[in-house]
Amino acid sequence: MSCILVVMLCACSGADQEVSTVNFETLSVRPIEGQRSYDRILDEASLRKQFELPATPGEILIAPAGVFADTMGYIYVADEWDYRIHRFDSFGNYVTSFGEGHGTGPGEIMGILNFGAMGDSMVYVFEYMSKEVSYFDLEGSFLWSERLEGSMREYPDQYVFTQKGRVYSKFSLQENIDEELFESRLGDDVVKFGRIYGESPYFSSTVAGNLVTFNEQMIYVSQWYPLFIQYGPDGSTKYARATMDYVSTEEPNVIETQRGWHIDGPFLLEDFPTVYRGQLLIHSTLAQTIDIYDAATGEYQHSIKLPENGFTHALNDRVYQVGDSTVSVWAIEKSSLRPELSASPE
Repeated sequence: MSCILVVMLCACSGADQEVSTVNFETLSVRPIEGQRSYDRILDEASLRKQFELPATPGEILIAPAGVFADTMGYIYVADEWDYRIHRFDSFGNYVTSFGEGHGTGPGEIMGILNFGAMGDSMVYVFEYMSKEVSYFDLEGSFLWSERLEGSMREYPDQYVFTQKGRVYSKFSLQENIDEELFESRLGDDVVKFGRIYGESPYFSSTVAGNLVTFNEQMIYVSQWYPLFIQYGPDGSTKYARATMDYVSTEEPNVIETQRGWHIDGPFLLEDFPTVYRGQLLIHSTLAQTIDIYDAATGEYQHSIKLPENGFTHALNDRVYQVGDSTVSVWAIEKSSLRPELSASPE
């Protein structure tokens, strides 16, 4: 069985460029608009290492995983070994930690799936083992936890907040079940959307991808297809756009074996996308670039070329590299396309 990728190129008159329409067997999204050009505009910015986390003597990271930076410049690092989120200031100095370690008691965490900040007042941690969301104030004190009940299904695999408190969830779907992939929830206002369909059994991992919020909207970025989609709080599709990997990748195949299903195709998404100053940043595994799009329209803007050594990215005009026990923080400088990104000397 394979997931069908149908491409229709329509020549437009005048200044308009060719527009691609991509149809997927597993996603009820039509049409998907292409980019004006698939030639990357490379910003040959250089990277200067500023410091490593933790910069405070005596503080350690055992197994750093995800990195997040809030709008005030604070850096958050999830440590998978001690089941905590560590907070650092913009210079790398340790500030506080969220979570009381491994366990099921108040403030304890069974496993970190994703985390983030709600405005400038709280930090949330979504736990994949207990299916709970724990909330902490910015000083690290535990506030309360919320069992994920009342959702359309019990076990979402992603859970993100907007600044106004709306929750967007993505769910792991089962084969042969026609279900919505996402949920939007604010109090009693619950909307299910993103229906899956197909004439033959599909492999649920084909719809794997990551979520990021933009204002009160949600953007879904696919891991297997060159695709990202913005949805409104009511589940309506604001746009669906092809990524810059569209012309350099082939349709993935879903192969059935004696041990089950697996996907034969390139893995396109390196890490979680981010939105910063109205721009959507997607790390392309194939090109080893951070591709930057207008978050409001999905229009491609330019790319930053990265060394092929495991760099990842977060917010605040910095690039973060997650190592075995440290996180290296690099400044972007000498940006030819965006001089305002050039880091000032320390």
